[in-house]
Amino acid sequence: SGVPPDEVLWNGLSEQGDRLRAGHAYSAVYKFALSSSTVRTALGQPIQYAGLVHPEGKGHLIGLDSAGLFGADRKEKEVSAAGKSLLKAAADWIRRRNWGAPVSLRSYGPDQATALAQALSAKLYLASELGVPAERIPSEAAAASASDQRLELRVGD
Repeated sequence: SGVPPDEVLWNGLSEQGDRLRAGHAYSAVYKFALSSSTVRTALGQPIQYAGLVHPEGKGHLIGLDSAGLFGADRKEKEVSAAGKSLLKAAADWIRRRNWGAPVSLRSYGPDQATALAQALSAKLYLASELGVPAERIPSEAAAASASDQRLELRVGD
């Protein structure tokens, strides 16, 4: 009929079967079959999310963009003001959806020392937002390339 659909359903996976990751830019690719021999391709506007929640196992994985948490260069050791808003949103989601479930944290930073400092800073802020002792939030840290730097919160078992 030549009219685009009202909605396009999508499962959130890339063509390779990977889930979207917070902090990465993505663009939809649309293919239009104008006739049996004419196909056109168009790119959608790039989208980028500061935080994403995915089901994982019996719980959820909350991925947060480290640039949003620790500055554009991802090298700050303390959570920024914008990062506090992002962690507060994550804490709000946990309180609404999985209150009482175990929460763990893993920071991927530019080097091990920075990743450890970022994990501690995020853990302390998240614990205060959730109203739980920081000891109840196990944390880990690892060095990662710039494109893989992030903070992950695992909620549930």
